[in-house]
Amino acid sequence: MRGTRYPPGIDMTLLLLLVTLVLGGTLGDAGATTIYVANNGIDPPGCAPPTCIVGSCVCGAKAAPCRSITCGIMTAAAVDTVLVGPGVYGDLDHDGTPGDSAGEESPGLNSPGCGCLLALNKAVKLLSTNGAAETLIDGTTVASNTTVLIISNGGAFGAPGKGFFITQSNGNKNAMVIDADDVAIRGNQLVPILPTSVGIGMQTVDSPGSVVIEGNQVVGWATAIYVQGPNKILRNNVVAFNGSGIVPAETALVTGNVAVGNRLGIVLETGAQTITGNAAVGNVYGFGNHGIGPPGGGAAFTGTFEKNDTFGNICGLTNDGVIGLVADKNYWGASSGPGADPADPVCESSGGTTTTVPFAKSLIKVRPALKP
Repeated sequence: MRGTRYPPGIDMTLLLLLVTLVLGGTLGDAGATTIYVANNGIDPPGCAPPTCIVGSCVCGAKAAPCRSITCGIMTAAAVDTVLVGPGVYGDLDHDGTPGDSAGEESPGLNSPGCGCLLALNKAVKLLSTNGAAETLIDGTTVASNTTVLIISNGGAFGAPGKGFFITQSNGNKNAMVIDADDVAIRGNQLVPILPTSVGIGMQTVDSPGSVVIEGNQVVGWATAIYVQGPNKILRNNVVAFNGSGIVPAETALVTGNVAVGNRLGIVLETGAQTITGNAAVGNVYGFGNHGIGPPGGGAAFTGTFEKNDTFGNICGLTNDGVIGLVADKNYWGASSGPGADPADPVCESSGGTTTTVPFAKSLIKVRPALKP
């Protein structure tokens, strides 16, 4: 057989890289492995109370999984996958001190002073085998600022059908805080179990880190999803029964989300967000720029607001003080555009004016494909 000939000047390393990318892989993932965590796992000696030594968490074979997610993360290297089985993870004896009993999450091991129950501080893929409905991260007994803290550059927390159910921490604090870059948060359910929640389901710090928040269900918070800083994408999430559903950053892309039963579904914040292809149904205010308080001092929204469904709300859109707000190509619940029932009205205050024509005459049909 004649040898393969390549055109003059072809770099074989470059050719190998191109072939790898076409086949859907990356050279950097070639050495990646899977670390297993399960409720019938065991954290090894040196990674269990009363003596927890950094570097001693080495476990995670399929036949001998770790018990805690913390130990799985510590065992893993960047680009590895940490695969978590169904069950409960957190402060297992409910005494308010994580890490003082075997198998508990131990934030003091991999991220001392994090103010959290669980810290993702490596660029790993943290996934569950059975999805959020069966994989609970319980922070309700721990007096921390947040249950989960994401502080990695790269990596993923959850995926469609492979996410986690996350509660708030004790004291009605947050479920998840994201201080990271190049991360994706997908397929999770964030629900406060303690009564009278005043916390935030999911929030980012004010930084330029790239964050994708996609396909999550966030239910029952004072604010469901609150993001700050540029390079944020919020896509195909469902926010329900919150004070405010989605509060986006200045230049965020907000698309494919559904807000149901909130006081204010999706906020038009100060800045140039792109808010398109969403649905706000059955809220007090579907979309709006004045927060959930009385009119006055509304946010200076300068972005794009179009091709959204807004109906079944008391106000489909509230405009508090923005002159010339363009809100065209949206569906208001009737083919005649915004107005009286069955349509939703535009509620203007503080001198705000709104342009709604042309408007959509039929339902845009926003249906995020959630896989909890």
